[in-house]
Amino acid sequence: MPSESYLFAFEDILNDDSLSPAYRAKVLEMPSENYIAENRVLIEPALIREACDLIKRRIGQRLRGSFEDKIKTTRHRVFIDRMPRTQVAVRLSCCP
Repeated sequence: MPSESYLFAFEDILNDDSLSPAYRAKVLEMPSENYIAENRVLIEPALIREACDLIKRRIGQRLRGSFEDKIKTTRHRVFIDRMPRTQVAVRLSCCP
């Protein structure tokens, strides 16, 4: 489970409009499961996937409103507008 301080930091970066959207996206990008596995002595793929999914779900639950606001106000709506509605909902609940 991500700590409260991690969630607050994530939220602060997401909502910091002094940062460019591209920079925020890069900073908030989750590491890949492969990257996590490469940095472990004992690799347990199922546990890595479970942990990543849990973190994404928790971020999505906590910051859903912030993500929805960003989607509504972004200048790059073309990508979102062309994305199927179900994929948008999954991304909101999981956080890319």
